[in-house]
Amino acid sequence: MTKHNGAAILAVTPQTQIPPAGCNRDHRAFTLVELLIVVAIIAILAAIAMPNYLEAQTRSKVSRTKADMRSLAAAIEAYRVDTNHYPPPYGVAVGGRDSLSILSTPLAYITSGKLLDPFASQNPAINRVALTYEAMNAFNQIIESPALPPYSVAPSDPTAQPTMWWWVASRGPNQRYDGFGVAPNPSIQQAIYEADLNPGAWLGMVYDATNGTVSRGNIYRAGGAVAGFAGRSMMR
Repeated sequence: MTKHNGAAILAVTPQTQIPPAGCNRDHRAFTLVELLIVVAIIAILAAIAMPNYLEAQTRSKVSRTKADMRSLAAAIEAYRVDTNHYPPPYGVAVGGRDSLSILSTPLAYITSGKLLDPFASQNPAINRVALTYEAMNAFNQIIESPALPPYSVAPSDPTAQPTMWWWVASRGPNQRYDGFGVAPNPSIQQAIYEADLNPGAWLGMVYDATNGTVSRGNIYRAGGAVAGFAGRSMMR
């Protein structure tokens, strides 16, 4: 309050407005350059992480495949002990059941003889996505089923040559069966039969993680009276 010519005058000054606590008056936004840098960093991290994730996923599938093969091998050998012969080769029916289907019914040696191959492509036909089973005779040859019925000349071998050993196979990380194709590639039968003389051609059909997590070759497991270089390599 001040006095002017003897009269009192009330001086009113505006109040200083105080911002509420915690309020920052400096609202500074990201610049375009800063946003681009953040995006670039995220892209680099994703590029580093994605291959590692895919490799880990492939290694997990390989481990799962080998574990399933161990379970299948135990069931095959248990069936052999009880019946004195191995399951019939692919395409041969015994009691209305073909190949490894006989392992799950009527006596359950395993929940399902048709174990899915994690590396198979999507297909509604179980025979096209399951692990492959092959029976071998004393001459180290794959036992082939006859072209026409009847299929049950013998429980394990339509040519009456008993199954001496067997193997199961997965397509492997390249998602195809190497050696099951056509010329000029050698057939799986030829490669197995000639493996002692030409091991390189056979090993090209066997998956080995040291050649790269995703590389050619099938994953194998063998059992029984395994013979020859090819059979022994399946037991590694």
